[in-house]
Amino acid sequence: MSGILITETDEMPSPAGYRHRFGSLVRAYELIGYTPDRGYGFIEINGALRQMHRYRVARHRGFEPLTYGSGGRRSIQLS
Repeated sequence: MSGILITETDEMPSPAGYRHRFGSLVRAYELIGYTPDRGYGFIEINGALRQMHRYRVARHRGFEPLTYGSGGRRSIQLS
């Protein structure tokens, strides 16, 4: 089962709905005991790389990235 298959199936919520409710499509798979045919470890690695990239870009632009709450992000400008 892939995001593309879920998107093309009219009776199913969108993959974004699964990500919003469960944190990721892979996490939803884990909760129902589904094991995909291929490994999805690269998704976690890509997420960590995107987060690192956002942090570095914010620092380069003179912002101090802050994280708080349930994954919300906020940046403040450094003086």
